[in-house]
Amino acid sequence: MKAKDKNSIFICSITENSLKVIKCLSPIKSKVEFVGLEVELLPPDIDDKKISEKLDQIFKKLDYKLNPVIISLPINLATCRYLKVPASTPEEIENITNLQASRYLPYPADELITGYQKISTDKDGYSYINLIIVHKDTIERYLKIFKELKTPSISVVLSSYGLCNLYKHIKPDESGTVMIVEIDNQQVELVMIYSKKVLFSRSFKLDRTNP
Repeated sequence: MKAKDKNSIFICSITENSLKVIKCLSPIKSKVEFVGLEVELLPPDIDDKKISEKLDQIFKKLDYKLNPVIISLPINLATCRYLKVPASTPEEIENITNLQASRYLPYPADELITGYQKISTDKDGYSYINLIIVHKDTIERYLKIFKELKTPSISVVLSSYGLCNLYKHIKPDESGTVMIVEIDNQQVELVMIYSKKVLFSRSFKLDRTNP
């Protein structure tokens, strides 16, 4: 049990109307095993302190032992763009993406956080990347919610990449093109994957009362 606790990872998703926590085991030489799932609907007027308290209750229920936490950031809180950039090294790409970010969100560059995945590089040295842009306040809000839990290790991953990783876990030998559709309570996310990498992702609201 101690070994299992040590290898446990908690994956958390906070949306406008729900809180989800998954506990999984990630042994070094075997597949990931999902061992716990808690889902709780959130009232529309709930504040971040109450969300933190609900997280604390769920973590205790799932026997949290200061394990690493992965925050799944909803795609609707980020801006994603598929770009061709005149660079091939990580340093060059990061410099370009930092400059490009303010073109897609109307904020100064120092208020934005960027990340990217390189899809491919052509013979002329151009890289094709999937650029992710998030406002700094969004990330800081999530980190503040988890601060009360004294989490020693936190990673923030866009939900689209979580879906991509889940697909790779389910279909490890497939490397073609596939579209993943996640239908949630009030939101739909579409993710286009090519060669196990995210090319495109978008989300939209779903009105279940409208046939």
